Amino acid sequence: MKTKLVVPVCVAVLLVAAAVTWAQSTKSQAAPSDPRIDKVIEQNEKILKNQEDILKKLDELQGGISTLKRRSS
Repeated sequence: MKTKLVVPVCVAVLLVAAAVTWAQSTKSQAAPSDPRIDKVIEQNEKILKNQEDILKKLDELQGGISTLKRRSS
């Protein structure tokens, strides 16, 4: 009875170990960094920063507009 349980557990452990080893080997074979990709990433970071600034300004404008609406009514 115990051997019937041990064999599938060993097979499962071996499969998991093989999968982990294979996954790590594919990660290490990544292509070298492309300067164009670095430039795109840098541009995206600038866009996100500008987007945050724009959203802050919009919040300020909405606050000012709601204040004006209250004053004019």
